[in-house]
Amino acid sequence: MKNGKTHIHIQNSRSSVDVFIADKQQVKDLLARNPDLKDSLEITVGSSAVDPVDLWTKEDLDEYYGHMATADILVGYSFPGKDIEKYAPRLRWIHFISSGVEHMSPFDWVPEGLQLVNNRGVHLAKSGESFAMFLYMLNSAMPRLYTAQRNRTWDRAFTTVIRGKKLVVLGVGHQGGEIARMAREMGLHVTGIHPTRKEHPHCDRVMANSEMKEAFADADFLAIAAPLTEETRG
Repeated sequence: MKNGKTHIHIQNSRSSVDVFIADKQQVKDLLARNPDLKDSLEITVGSSAVDPVDLWTKEDLDEYYGHMATADILVGYSFPGKDIEKYAPRLRWIHFISSGVEHMSPFDWVPEGLQLVNNRGVHLAKSGESFAMFLYMLNSAMPRLYTAQRNRTWDRAFTTVIRGKKLVVLGVGHQGGEIARMAREMGLHVTGIHPTRKEHPHCDRVMANSEMKEAFADADFLAIAAPLTEETRG
């Protein structure tokens, strides 16, 4: 609590792109649009020069710790996890602005009672569109044609249609499921790889991790949508 209000602290990284930064003017505009929140929320905004936390300056850390002394909620991407229960004794909720949180693992720094949430699924629509674009570009030999263009050479690359070709999606969670959905709409045969699932609404078949080599054997395309963990690293 701060000034008798729920204290939300937003921690930005100045090395991030604008779309991931919430500035003080945006907070002011938010409260103007929702005047009923003014009496219940105290929102502060801080920033660090770069990520990761190891590269924060003393000024970055001092500002951050000052805000966190009274914060109930933290919104951000990267922050010091060590001793968080000591420097932020009131903290009850952390909202990661990203869908991925592997940069903060392992989560042995999380004290009992602290809730963590992320933006899982926020990129689904854009991810599906982007992957469809990549598939069409690969199938149409666009990297080869772009190379020829840069070299000012005429390269007659003839390709077949994408419909009927085979895609393997390694990891059919939120992101992988959207990739599979878009691929099915494009007419591809989709095989999903997942450690526990036996079926998926957007896959023609789902195979276990142990069957990965078999799935790859006749694939035309491979999409990797598995989370970064110790099991998937490398």
